[in-house]
Amino acid sequence: MKKRQKSCLNCSYCRCIAGEHSDYHKEPDIIDCLNPDVDYRLIDRHNTDTLPGVCKNYKAKLIKACSYCQEVINQPIYNWLFWVEDVFEVLPVCSSFCQKKLQEELDTRTDNFNNGYPF
Repeated sequence: MKKRQKSCLNCSYCRCIAGEHSDYHKEPDIIDCLNPDVDYRLIDRHNTDTLPGVCKNYKAKLIKACSYCQEVINQPIYNWLFWVEDVFEVLPVCSSFCQKKLQEELDTRTDNFNNGYPF
């Protein structure tokens, strides 16, 4: 999840249910708050990008550690700069050095997979 702003999607109380998507029809994602202390009148009045500014219960999702060197990060997801794109997910890393090393490792794995070699 690589969003550069504070939003409900970056709150640890958020639950997102993907809407159905097809060639002819697209339903929006359903974003729900799992915190029972949230005033649902706020949710009705604000969208997912403006709600964190007025919600007293907003708790940012934190990046626990670097995906390459395992250094502790403990920073909010929404303002982190270093990411590496894997096949199915986006991985946080602590520095441009780790970003480069992890990307090389993932590229090697992908090449090996495409060439039929075991990991």
